[in-house]
Amino acid sequence: MIPAPAIVVCADDFGMSEGVSGVIADLLERGALSATTCLVNAPAWPHTFERLRGIADGERDIAVGLHLDLPGPWTGAATALVAFRAQWRRFEQDFGRPPDFVDGHRHVHLFPGPRRALFQLVGEMDARCWLRQCRTSSTRMSVKRLVLDGLSLGFRRQAEREKRPTNPGFGGLRRFDPAEDIAAAWRRDLAAMRRGGVLMTHPGPIDTIDAISASRAQEAR
Repeated sequence: MIPAPAIVVCADDFGMSEGVSGVIADLLERGALSATTCLVNAPAWPHTFERLRGIADGERDIAVGLHLDLPGPWTGAATALVAFRAQWRRFEQDFGRPPDFVDGHRHVHLFPGPRRALFQLVGEMDARCWLRQCRTSSTRMSVKRLVLDGLSLGFRRQAEREKRPTNPGFGGLRRFDPAEDIAAAWRRDLAAMRRGGVLMTHPGPIDTIDAISASRAQEAR
């Protein structure tokens, strides 16, 4: 569960690359982040998870989530469930415990097929984790927000029916344009967020293999 007094500042995509993982680990160690999500099928995960596990073992207030990944959001429930089971097992094998929370890379967990698979997965695992919903707390408008707010409504309703805890607030959506004033966007999102909300971030280094690396470096700063 999310601690009630806290705003969870979460860095997505740990394991994506050694550079991204290194920046996230540094920020966790400095206390600039309180959570991260893990791509256990990503290339750098096998080389970086031990550092993250050491950080989390030494700091109980850090939440470590499973960032479920699929080829696309329209993957059917049966196919998604097979993939999700494998990723859950990989997380437990490498991290030594279940994830504190679960969500989806590029928000795939909100779409109908993957959503059904996710709720089936946490039921099978008798999971005690919380699930990340993505309804933006502030009034910042974008096409992405309109889509995710609608998808999050159905997600939250199912979570309520199944008595699965979710974060009461969310922020951090962006265009990944380095010209954006991301600090101003974060301030606006945080001002509208209830306690226990999640601010999604994507810190990382400048590199040549990641299309949004300039935005990642901006967020890390």
